[in-house]
Amino acid sequence: MKHLILPLLAALFLSTALTGCINSYANIGIPARQEFVLGEDNPFPYRVKLRNMSNKTVAVRAVHKKSGAITQSFGLAGRGETTLQVDGNEKVCLANAANREVVVRAELSRSVRGMRYQEIDPDGSATD
Repeated sequence: MKHLILPLLAALFLSTALTGCINSYANIGIPARQEFVLGEDNPFPYRVKLRNMSNKTVAVRAVHKKSGAITQSFGLAGRGETTLQVDGNEKVCLANAANREVVVRAELSRSVRGMRYQEIDPDGSATD
């Protein structure tokens, strides 16, 4: 019996360790004139790798949740990719100012809570 328990425990430990290392992926479709907000309810730091699957530039901003201050901001060119380190007190906003949907592939280093869409005003700013 001892010979069975030790290999089973080792297998369970290994599968748990490997599962913890696997990142989650999502293809995020962002409709025209919309913004996708990621991590509003997330209290933990995480890493997100973004790949713009479309030809249009997507505006990326990391915003401090309480103050609203922009901590990172740039345009992710069509077919471009980047990696962001996001603090637990930040949310990430992906804005599509184009007149058609764009798709961004996101690879998250952990589970992230709080995702939603919001309208973009005609002046290019997002509404809350």
